[in-house]
Amino acid sequence: ASAPRATRELFEELGATFVKLGQLVASSPTLFPEAWTAEFEKTLDGAPPVPYATVKRVVEASLGTTIAAAFSTFDEAPLATASVAQVHAATLRNGDRVVVKVLKPGVRDTLTADLVFLNGAAKILEAVAPETKRVSLADVAAQLRDSTLQELDLREEARRLRSFRGFLASSGLDQAATCPLPYEDLSSKEVLTMTRLDGSRLVDADASNPASEAAVATVIRTWARSVVEHDFFHADVHGGNVLLLRNGTVGIIDFGIVGTLPPAVYGAVVDLAAAFNARPRDYGGIADALRGMGVADGAKFDREKFAGDLRRAFDAVEANDAAAIVGDVIAVSEDNDLVLPREFGLLTKQAVYLNRYVTTLAPDLDVFEGDLL
Repeated sequence: ASAPRATRELFEELGATFVKLGQLVASSPTLFPEAWTAEFEKTLDGAPPVPYATVKRVVEASLGTTIAAAFSTFDEAPLATASVAQVHAATLRNGDRVVVKVLKPGVRDTLTADLVFLNGAAKILEAVAPETKRVSLADVAAQLRDSTLQELDLREEARRLRSFRGFLASSGLDQAATCPLPYEDLSSKEVLTMTRLDGSRLVDADASNPASEAAVATVIRTWARSVVEHDFFHADVHGGNVLLLRNGTVGIIDFGIVGTLPPAVYGAVVDLAAAFNARPRDYGGIADALRGMGVADGAKFDREKFAGDLRRAFDAVEANDAAAIVGDVIAVSEDNDLVLPREFGLLTKQAVYLNRYVTTLAPDLDVFEGDLL
């Protein structure tokens, strides 16, 4: 087996923390080679389900009531299972249809213990794949620790849901997009009860349906505005987390992983967008913005060469192919010994996901025109 595949299989055998590390690799195209990010995307798919008896015990202990008292129905089979939590469909006593996200028992202790050893895992990865050494894997491990500890407190996800709903309302996007509403009285550190959004995965929509293109435009507009206008952006907009609802609006679910931009990166992203959208395109400005957020050897960095390389790369791809443009930005930066920050990697990963919606459902949509970006 290839080194990426063998490492991914090893990580899956080692358990939840290493699966989370694999997911971090998958979501960090600025830090890891493409062969590694592509292979580790497989860690984003499901996990073995936790038995219902265990879920029932966690819910009742955490909420201080019985499932029978709190819910009129509670599906024993999960809707989905991930590395740290499991989701079940349920109905409240008042008839509201909800989903209940339940933290897997023992996962907090396992993850907390494993995170201590993550530095060792990072060193293993560097030994197995010397090409990953261009980034400090210890820093990556620290970022994983911080994001994972947040995922282990579902009250934080409830706070994010409320915050994002507020952003949608204040920005006038709430007529076109929504996210679940948490039920405070039926939520805790281990349990998150929230409204169930009626619809199907956007990625499964019919490309011939005009509503599909409108939905793709809504997703891109909503996500892009959250990057520049809100405290955080959704950092996992892959196929399962974006829904086309029955009423034609877009539903965004699972706020377990979000991204925030440090001020320096935020400013550079704004400058990058302005330079990219300038007519004619400002390649010197793009080079300056990327240099501003990245880490390079100042003595060796050649701005004019970098700008010229970017121009040649962009000239060779379709103007509307966001995934190719993102890939070129990363590749040309690497060729010029510029390491871009993980936060930018999270952004670019979402751009690749969003581009998949465009190519499959809205091939005529120009994401770089109008008010989308």
